[in-house]
Amino acid sequence: MIRGLLKWVVPWLVAVLVVSTLCLAMGATDIANDVSAQSTAAVQHAGFD
Repeated sequence: MIRGLLKWVVPWLVAVLVVSTLCLAMGATDIANDVSAQSTAAVQHAGFD
């Protein structure tokens, strides 16, 4: 039973991890730019600039 479970779960788990990693890698620059813009705006709004 465990062998059958691993036969189906492991490939799906690997696929989810690979696709998630690719999505993050493709969008990393957008995420970094967005976080940078938001943090700059927050610092300026708080008056720490």
